Amino acid sequence: MNLEQQLNYLDCNFTVISSEHEFIIHPSALGILPVSPEAAGCFFSASFHVKDYNLYLLNLTLLDDNTSPKSFDYADKLVPYHGALLVGNTQLKDYVSKGYGAQCFSYKNVYELIFENGFLITTIDHSKAMLRIRKNLELGLRSLTKKRDERCITHFIRSTFIGHYKPFSSMKSRLRYIHKLKTDYQTGNMEP
Repeated sequence: MNLEQQLNYLDCNFTVISSEHEFIIHPSALGILPVSPEAAGCFFSASFHVKDYNLYLLNLTLLDDNTSPKSFDYADKLVPYHGALLVGNTQLKDYVSKGYGAQCFSYKNVYELIFENGFLITTIDHSKAMLRIRKNLELGLRSLTKKRDERCITHFIRSTFIGHYKPFSSMKSRLRYIHKLKTDYQTGNMEP
């Protein structure tokens, strides 16, 4: 499980709030770990940047219970990511719902970046939509403690975003995705 992913975009640092495929890259895809159910659940963090509309991996840090963190530096390694990324910076308040950590509307600047084979094809600024949610919460028009309001906010968010930010439904689908990423790196194939 990835701990935190950072992305430098437009000369600003963003936190990757969510990605369509749970993670952008995995240590197993890079050959650091084997493709296995145990490795699929490993803890790691990664840093990326977008340069000339391409997504590059800068470094990856593998965290293990038994040893100290291992850091792997990459000099602009092209990442063949295909899908949407939700990124944010300037966290204003830590809105937490259902124990998932900070919600996307916790950030002042929220962008959805759509990649195809590691190439940025679309950027959508969702900052105003997230401001609308924060205003409704601050004015007491909505509350995260009320199930009905939480469903309303979730519905609004899902209808606003292009990407479908759901975790893999099974370990089998997660391993299939990691294996595909690894194959893409080994063959140089950057097709989705």
